[in-house]
Amino acid sequence: MTMRRYLADGLRAAGAQCCHDADANMKIFAKWPRRSTKIGQAAGAKYYVMDGPLDSVIQTRLCLRGLVCDWSIGTKAIDQVSIAISKP
Repeated sequence: MTMRRYLADGLRAAGAQCCHDADANMKIFAKWPRRSTKIGQAAGAKYYVMDGPLDSVIQTRLCLRGLVCDWSIGTKAIDQVSIAISKP
């Protein structure tokens, strides 16, 4: 299993909606609630917020993010982010 696939699976397990098959390229586009964005960043995730400001009044609204898989990152770091964004 590639780290790209492992990341996509971890995001899905955390409740994110992946917008395409993770095998398409090294980029992953996924949506999860805005309120989890800063939590994920605090856990070490680096990603682009693609649709609007994070300080939106509706923190449960799904927000599209673009991630580029780091081939050198390990499963522990991916698990840390997946667990963090799954918290309400």
